[in-house]
Amino acid sequence: SRRQPKQNDFYPRCTPRGPAPQSRDTPPKRDTGIASEKEWGINLLDEAVKESGTNEDGSTWYRESGEDLGENGYRCRWARMGGQTHDGSTEWKETWWEKSDWTGYKELGA
Repeated sequence: SRRQPKQNDFYPRCTPRGPAPQSRDTPPKRDTGIASEKEWGINLLDEAVKESGTNEDGSTWYRESGEDLGENGYRCRWARMGGQTHDGSTEWKETWWEKSDWTGYKELGA
């Protein structure tokens, strides 16, 4: 009698030997010592935001964000924050953006 070959004889790499790799919903955490965007209150995924106010010491602040769209799938999402002291002697501004288009161009900036 002839022995029937088993699939493992021909395809040993095709038989499951352990659990399949699991996909991740979020990237791995890295301890860089730098606060995350979320900790700084930066969220480029929000809808357009435009807020401002005055602090108890008289200093002012603002926060705004938006999205610019253009040809060939161009998209730029941005967020800006800033403020100044009550007497106007000191002012600060910060901007973050992410740009991309259909050609594969990508840019992150601050």
